[in-house]
Amino acid sequence: MFRILTVILLVGILCAQTPAPETKDTLGRTTPQDSIFQFLEACHARDYAKATLYLDLRKMPASQRTADGPMLAQQLEDLLDDSSFEITMLSRDADGDQSDGLAPALEHLATFTVGGKMLDLQMGRTKAWAPRLVCIAR
Repeated sequence: MFRILTVILLVGILCAQTPAPETKDTLGRTTPQDSIFQFLEACHARDYAKATLYLDLRKMPASQRTADGPMLAQQLEDLLDDSSFEITMLSRDADGDQSDGLAPALEHLATFTVGGKMLDLQMGRTKAWAPRLVCIAR
């Protein structure tokens, strides 16, 4: 009886000390830099359906995401490819750049002027990093 209790206690202690396995993001969106790199890789391979998965389109109805997502991915690819955007400046830390003055779950990518308005391209993190456009009044 003593041996059985000892085994049960040891198993309980070992289970309590074993950390829960981290879920790995299959799209490679573990850091801001990785997320944009993988997004651009999908775009350059002309796999805009896959590239759509890197965008934060949660506020769009599913049918609209399916219809408009690939076009939005291609437009973002064009914007990034035709600008002075530098991927090497993005954080390689899973928590992003914590010294950029933004909320911890936001990462600054680039700022663009479109139609006389300043647009700030940011990434947000929920379970993974995803880019989104945010208008900035300047």
